[in-house]
Amino acid sequence: MKNLDFIENFMIIHHFTKNIFKYSSIKEIDSNLNETHSKILLFVYKHEHRQMSKINSYIGIQKGAFTTSVDTLIKNGYILKIKDENDKRSTNLELTQKGTEMAIKLEENLYSGINNMFNNIEESEREEINEALKLIAKFCMKNKKNIK
Repeated sequence: MKNLDFIENFMIIHHFTKNIFKYSSIKEIDSNLNETHSKILLFVYKHEHRQMSKINSYIGIQKGAFTTSVDTLIKNGYILKIKDENDKRSTNLELTQKGTEMAIKLEENLYSGINNMFNNIEESEREEINEALKLIAKFCMKNKKNIK
C-alpha cells in the first residue's frame, strides 16, 4: 500500500512529539538534562518494567547513547542500576528520591506545555484528538515488534 498522506502524517506526528520534549523547558528545570534523560526518567517513573534493554527499545536510541545517558543520570543522582534478582544478566533502573522528584517536575512541565497548546481549541476537538492519539498509541504498541 503506497499512501503518501499516511507516511507524511506519521512524519508530522513524529516531528511534533519529538519537539514536545525538546521545547518543554527541560533545561530550566536542570541544565544537566536533555530530552533523552527526560524520557528515561519519565519511563522509569511511569512503568513497572524497568529493564534497561526494554527501556532502550521503547525510547529507540542507539545502545551506546542510551548507556551514556543512563550513566549521566546515575552520576547526577537520579537513578540506580539494580541487577535483576531472577536474571543476573539483566539490569533494571530504579529512581532515587531525587529522580522521583525530578520525574514529577518533568511530568508537570510536559503537561503544562501540552495544556498550553490546547488552550485555544474547543473541548470537542480536544476529545477527538485524545481519541485519535489513543488509537495511534494502540496501533504503535501492537505493531512495535514489526519495526526493526
